[in-house]
Amino acid sequence: MRNPKLLEQVCNDTHGVHVIEKILICFPEEYIYFVYEYILSNFLEFSNSSSGLVLIKKTIIHAKHP
Repeated sequence: MRNPKLLEQVCNDTHGVHVIEKILICFPEEYIYFVYEYILSNFLEFSNSSSGLVLIKKTIIHAKHP
């Protein structure tokens, strides 16, 4: 699943934010670290859209390790 193009499409979709949230809830952080890396590396892009802000908020809420 470490396909960056697929992750980009899911993160930029309004309904995809819910998919990412489920991934954050269901999988241990060591298996989905690439999701955190992608969101952090595109933080400014996500912070400029309403669905991106929701994605950032859900990521912060579900992160167990700072």
